[in-house]
Amino acid sequence: MLTLASLQSALATGHRDFPQAHLVGADLSRWNLTRVQLGGANLTEANLSRVLLGNSDLTAAVLDRANLLHAYLRQSNLHRASLQRATLMLADLGEADLSEADLRKANLVGANLQFCNLTNADLRGAIYSDGTQWPKGFQRKASLHRLAPSVCLSGVDLSGARLTGVNLRGADLSGANLEHADLWGACLAQANLKGANLQGANLLSTDLSGANLEHTNLLQAIIDFPHRSENTPLVGLRGPSRSLPSLTY
Repeated sequence: MLTLASLQSALATGHRDFPQAHLVGADLSRWNLTRVQLGGANLTEANLSRVLLGNSDLTAAVLDRANLLHAYLRQSNLHRASLQRATLMLADLGEADLSEADLRKANLVGANLQFCNLTNADLRGAIYSDGTQWPKGFQRKASLHRLAPSVCLSGVDLSGARLTGVNLRGADLSGANLEHADLWGACLAQANLKGANLQGANLLSTDLSGANLEHTNLLQAIIDFPHRSENTPLVGLRGPSRSLPSLTY
């Protein structure tokens, strides 16, 4: 079985061919994997933040829920790869082949997708921002969710999404499903979270000032209070280092 140590040793000797590798949950952050062959590899929930994967073969690889924050994937082959709920925030995918890739609920905020092949890619529920760069002529579908201040995301399913640092000031998130979402450092000031599900969400350093939390499910949410106004009620929370009392409206 391929281990991180054996992978590192093989790379040091110039070996680049690792098809069907089993690297579930592996921490490969900042590794240089340029021109590697990882076709069919299982990288589910792997940490690939800031990894160098340019000109690599990831055909039919499984990258579900992988962290590819700031990853470099230019000219890589991701044909038929599975990237469900993957974090591709600020990733460089310029000229990559994403044809028939499964990008459902992927985080494409700020990602570079210029000159990508997105033919028959499944982008349902994927999130993007004004900083996301799309291929020329790409027609964004209604099933994509734009993250921006004051945007309407009422009833949208963003459960488990990594939304660290996003600006959703004044957004309408009423009835949205944000269960177990990572909203660390996000701005939700003045947002409408009425009836939203934030159970188990990470709300550390999140700005909730002036947010409407009427009937919001905050059970087991992880939260501190740096930005909350005195008029913002919170219910059933747990803190990062202490148990908090249950509060009621």
